[in-house]
Amino acid sequence: MKPGDLIEWCYKYNNKSVCFNEYLWSTTMKCYVPIGTISLLLHIDKETYSWQNSKGCFHARVDDILN
Repeated sequence: MKPGDLIEWCYKYNNKSVCFNEYLWSTTMKCYVPIGTISLLLHIDKETYSWQNSKGCFHARVDDILN
């Protein structure tokens, strides 16, 4: 993945697309952030990534998990 790519969020355990209203706990933002839509990847490195979707711009650590 690289900045500018579209992200389709998937569950790690079965590789199926997440539900429309799915949220991810972001340890960097200290809140749940929406991932249930196609998103635009803005930044990624070994520790963090940022993306934008119809609900705004969000950040998380690479090892943050779905709840």
